[in-house]
Amino acid sequence: MKRFLFLLLVCTLFFSSLSAPFVAGATTDADIEAKLMEQKIYLESVDNFISYLEELSINDSKAEASLEQFLDLENKQQAAFIEVLKQPKIMFELLEFEGNAESVVIVDNIEIPITKETEINSVILNSGEKEVTAEDGLYVFGVQLGSVESTVLFEHDGTSATTILDGHGDHWNVNPACVFVYQGSNQYISSDMAHNRAKWTIYATGSLGFWSNSLNYYVRANASAQWKKSDSTLSNLNFSWTRFFD
Repeated sequence: MKRFLFLLLVCTLFFSSLSAPFVAGATTDADIEAKLMEQKIYLESVDNFISYLEELSINDSKAEASLEQFLDLENKQQAAFIEVLKQPKIMFELLEFEGNAESVVIVDNIEIPITKETEINSVILNSGEKEVTAEDGLYVFGVQLGSVESTVLFEHDGTSATTILDGHGDHWNVNPACVFVYQGSNQYISSDMAHNRAKWTIYATGSLGFWSNSLNYYVRANASAQWKKSDSTLSNLNFSWTRFFD
């Protein structure tokens, strides 16, 4: 029996720095659970997972890049990689930590790094308009499996946010053991900053069976700086805002 030793080495690195495709028509937990059961076949072997990525790659350049990264792994690393995908909670726990983070899972004496890389980008669209996007990407063995984003677009007076123009969330994931369902976002101005909160329900299967988890991903900004944070119901972690500078 394969043994998992989960060594959480979470660390904040620097301040600079998922969805199996959305299930069309799946509106209930039962629908999504049935879809996840269908997708388990892609985790039954390395060849099945490669076929899954090849299918996604037809219309998804990011999936194509993940396929190339996966094919670069050694055979034993590929097999261990598949075992980690069957334990999605290990990856999702990293989303709750601020900044870059890393953990290590050991499968059959193979150390498998799982990392979260955080980026936050700001774009000046017009004089007095700014768009800020925060993104967390998840990687196993350097292969990107998914990401979540939160974006806010706003007007400012050179210092403070004055008007919200738009806000939304986005996600991407190629792990067939999970599905992200976007629940929308809300925007507001508080303490002279424009805020956006994007929310998802994450559904997954694994050794603990079918489960779901709510994830909130926040971004806020003014004319000169931006912040991000996240929280979820997975382990009830809630961190302070992390600041990123232009």
